[in-house]
Amino acid sequence: MNYPELLRKRDLYQSGRASIPELTLQSYEQAFEIEYTHNSTAIEGNTLTLMETKVLLEDGITIGGKRLREIYETVNHQKAYRYVKECIAKEQLLDEKIVKDIHALLMENIFVGGIYRNVDVYISGAQHTPPSPGELYRQVKDFYADLIWKGKEMNPIELAAWTHAEFVRIHPFPDGNGRTSRLIMNYQLLANGFPAVSIAKENRLDYFNALEAYAVEGNLVPFAEMVAGLADQQLDRYLEWLIDYAGYYDYAVDSTGTVNMGGYEYKYIKTSGQNSDGTTEHEDTYFRQIDGKLMEISIEYTGDRQATIDQILSAIEQAR
Repeated sequence: MNYPELLRKRDLYQSGRASIPELTLQSYEQAFEIEYTHNSTAIEGNTLTLMETKVLLEDGITIGGKRLREIYETVNHQKAYRYVKECIAKEQLLDEKIVKDIHALLMENIFVGGIYRNVDVYISGAQHTPPSPGELYRQVKDFYADLIWKGKEMNPIELAAWTHAEFVRIHPFPDGNGRTSRLIMNYQLLANGFPAVSIAKENRLDYFNALEAYAVEGNLVPFAEMVAGLADQQLDRYLEWLIDYAGYYDYAVDSTGTVNMGGYEYKYIKTSGQNSDGTTEHEDTYFRQIDGKLMEISIEYTGDRQATIDQILSAIEQAR
């Protein structure tokens, strides 16, 4: 883990975030919320596709042929993630009440959440066995006590990784421990100025193996490296925008909105500014979700605004 480089990127991201157009941030973070919800629930066996997750969360349309529990799991995860962001906005440190609240939101309409288990549980395919109820309470108490000094001794990436790995090792709830652990991992990242990350369902084997290394051997390195890599990818995404929009201090935002092109709805932002030779330079950026990925097309030109829908559609087709 090149932690100094991650810190440098984090500081650049924090200092320059305000220069990224609000519409760009909102659209990307909305797309991330859907992708994160899909991945985190799919890792636990939820069968909703990414597009079904989008339709459910954005349009409120239930999916036929799916179990009611899967619908609740998806909707509840979005609620829990938004609760995490609300707590971060209030600068609240992660504690037992917040963790129980997160779990209660995840389990809403499924069973009463936020209550520690009083039975033994076993994890299929794992080499380690979570502690019995009697031992569980001692380990949970130690977990919350350790959060304080771990936060002082570990760097934020290691702290986020440890928070997840240790909590899921204890497995304090009857169900929902994985989703809760991924949410409190992101809680620690967000609280320390990093963007939230999403572990892709396709990488679940590497993810489980990294957690197993900690649970069995006490080796946090594989999982901390995974979290660092994901954080690095997220930071690079935001830093690309900072480069793209570095001139926003000199450029004016002319308009934002949506437009229907080729049967699809695109969000757009139009900017303009003066070149050194006195000409006016324009940049029109259009973006939307295509096949679960953010598609962004920028068209630059000087003189009078002359981009046409045909030009934009042509650029989109070439990019696809």
